[in-house]
Amino acid sequence: MIRPVLDYLSDGKWHANREIQNHISSIGSPYSRLSDATRKNWVAFALKNLQRAEAIIRGDSHEYRINQRGLELQKQGHEHITVDILKQYPEMRQSLHIAAIKAAATRQA
Repeated sequence: MIRPVLDYLSDGKWHANREIQNHISSIGSPYSRLSDATRKNWVAFALKNLQRAEAIIRGDSHEYRINQRGLELQKQGHEHITVDILKQYPEMRQSLHIAAIKAAATRQA
């Protein structure tokens, strides 16, 4: 799901979360078959991880726009973009590390 979201943002314009979700539902199989709730979760997952990798920018009103890193990532030509691919960026690795520390601290509390 990360690649279709990145592709949609590649026009460089700001796009609202709901607009991105609607686009994903319109591009056909397999995304059009997802329930609204599942699609919403997958889009949120894609947006969060693209933000962690600093490949997109989030605006004040939950709008998103691709940046130079996102364009470069898109040009790498991956058919599917996974979290492992996003780990090529130190910001992504650091964000995942911090999230793991917070999760461990929560489990201990």
